[in-house]
Amino acid sequence: MSHSIFSINGLPRPFFRDAYLVVSVWRPTPTSWRAEYYILTRRPDEHVFCGQVDIDPTTFPAEVQDELSIDEKYMINEAKQQAEIVVIEELSKLAQQQQDPELEYLPTGLESTIMTLGTLWRLGTYKAALQKIASTTGSKELKLHLSIAFSIRLGSNA
Repeated sequence: MSHSIFSINGLPRPFFRDAYLVVSVWRPTPTSWRAEYYILTRRPDEHVFCGQVDIDPTTFPAEVQDELSIDEKYMINEAKQQAEIVVIEELSKLAQQQQDPELEYLPTGLESTIMTLGTLWRLGTYKAALQKIASTTGSKELKLHLSIAFSIRLGSNA
């Protein structure tokens, strides 16, 4: 259905540098939803954290089905929340490794970005991570966008 890219703000640059969240949402069956999320960091080496959220409202009790509206926006928000939990857990690990409790309480946030998969690929910053996403995603749309990004060739007419 769609994918979105967010920048992750507030992370300590010496450990994470630029970080992005890629979220893809689709319907694997007519009644279910899936959201995959990928956190791209350079800590200091390129790394990708992967996760997914699956929801099938037909498995909920009838009274909940009537009250709960699951849609693409809901799934994006759920994936963002799960990704934020991963970021908090990673900051906690880093605080312990660095023996710096302040790192654990850094305010972080997600922000929509104009960065595209093609730009990330062209920058060369996350090539291995993007290739891993392309090989593991169940999203046909995300796989297609990554294949387009991988085929971008830039040149000069000069």
